[in-house]
Formats: sequence, structure tokens, C-alpha cells
Amino acid sequence: MKGKGAACGDAVSFPTAAGMMDKHILTMKLLGLLAEFEQIVGRDKAIKLAMVCGGTSVYMPKNVHPEHWIAQAIGIDAARTLTAHFKYGANLTVPTAPRAIRIQALTEAGASAREIALTLHIHQRTVHRARQRGKHRHDGA
Repeated sequence: MKGKGAACGDAVSFPTAAGMMDKHILTMKLLGLLAEFEQIVGRDKAIKLAMVCGGTSVYMPKNVHPEHWIAQAIGIDAARTLTAHFKYGANLTVPTAPRAIRIQALTEAGASAREIALTLHIHQRTVHRARQRGKHRHDGA
């Protein structure tokens, strides 16, 4: 381990593709700490942070540099804004991204329904249903 927060920096990165995401997903209400992140750094960056290290505790450093995993995930300016907002040394448990967002991001990255089910520890039918709901939203738009 490289230091505090290194586990998130080493995590698999998911695409944000906000311009391509389903309108419903982009307007989905974020809750709790994820909603607070959204207020501080914006929706795309809050979702990206949840995608990169959701479900884990992260350490808020006093100073963040361009190579820090938070800066790598959401950009140096947003990382500095976020870390300045929280008390130095705070350990925050980052919520996971809503399942629909995770399924769509993995789908856009080219993952099969089986790969998504295995990655997210959900049933393959759940993936198919989520994809079908997204398809119907696009057809009706």
C-alpha cells in the first residue's frame, strides 16, 4: 500500500461519459454524502468519485497534488475544492454510485451483461432489465 487512500487510486477506473448517459440517470437524485459531493464539485465529478472508490473509506489530505488519486479521478481543481471543504485528515466513506449508473458505465465501456453481473455481484437479468429500461427511455425521447 502506498499510503492513505492508495486503494482508491489503484481501483479500476470507470468512464464518466456524461454526455452519453441516459437523461434519467443524469437527473437521478443523489443522496447523502454523494449529494454533498455534487454540491461541492458537480454531478459528473461526484459520480466519477463514487465509480472509482465507492464503498470505501477515503482520507482527505491537507494538500492534494496533481498525481494524487483524487486529482487523477476528478481533476486537480475539483480535488482541491473537495479536500478544502472537509476537515483535514477526515476519513469519509464514499457511497457507491447508483446501480443504474454503474451498469450504464460498464455497458458503454463494452462489458457484456455477464461481465457486469460478475463485476457488480448482481444477477444477469438485473443487467438486462436496466439496459431495457434505458433503451425505452431513449426510444421515447
